[in-house]
Amino acid sequence: MNNNNGGNLWVAEVNGQIVGSIAITKSSDTMAQLRWFILDEHYQGMGIGKKLMETAIKFCKEQHYQHIFLWTVNILAAARYLYQKYNFKLTEEKPNEDWTETLLMEERWDLDLDEEQTS
Repeated sequence: MNNNNGGNLWVAEVNGQIVGSIAITKSSDTMAQLRWFILDEHYQGMGIGKKLMETAIKFCKEQHYQHIFLWTVNILAAARYLYQKYNFKLTEEKPNEDWTETLLMEERWDLDLDEEQTS
């Protein structure tokens, strides 16, 4: 993150090894973008992704953002599950054939913090 004004980056460590990350970047005064949410598959299902997501959402509320959005791809089932759990809504899909030899669907997910319920 070259400019962390209105954003932050968190990493998850297990026994001194980085196993995941999540970041928030400022898109506008009222909107944040969730980025770089990744978790080593060997550490999924341990609550680490949940903790990263809760940290990012809490930060957005502290920064008085009203809305969070993110872009992902349809094949990341574990991440999509967490987005749904935290009330993000799928709002846009577009095909992408540039990144792999097979068709991926890019997805935009949005969360209005005014409507957000604690999971």
